[in-house]
Amino acid sequence: MAALASDDGFCLARVGYPQDEADTLCVAAADFFDFVARQKQRGFKGTGRAVSLHESIDMRMPTTTFTLFWVDGVGYWLIPGGEPLLNNRALVDLIRGIRVAADKFTPLG
Repeated sequence: MAALASDDGFCLARVGYPQDEADTLCVAAADFFDFVARQKQRGFKGTGRAVSLHESIDMRMPTTTFTLFWVDGVGYWLIPGGEPLLNNRALVDLIRGIRVAADKFTPLG
């Protein structure tokens, strides 16, 4: 399961999540984006680019993870759910495609 959100909370794509759940997760991602921006404005350097939510107290595997990334200065959230297979071919292709797209728009030199 995964969703792709814009930094302002729109669901751009989803797989495995019902539409209403994907929309809710994408809106939550926008709230996290605003929180990170406010903390950075205050000078707090402890804000990262990811937020994970856990069901189990032992916190071994998150149930939902919000991962922030930028392409050409625009923020996006990748929201994998459940136990994502990080070596999954589709995820590897997605990340490679994002990297290639970002490289095309990065000025050289």
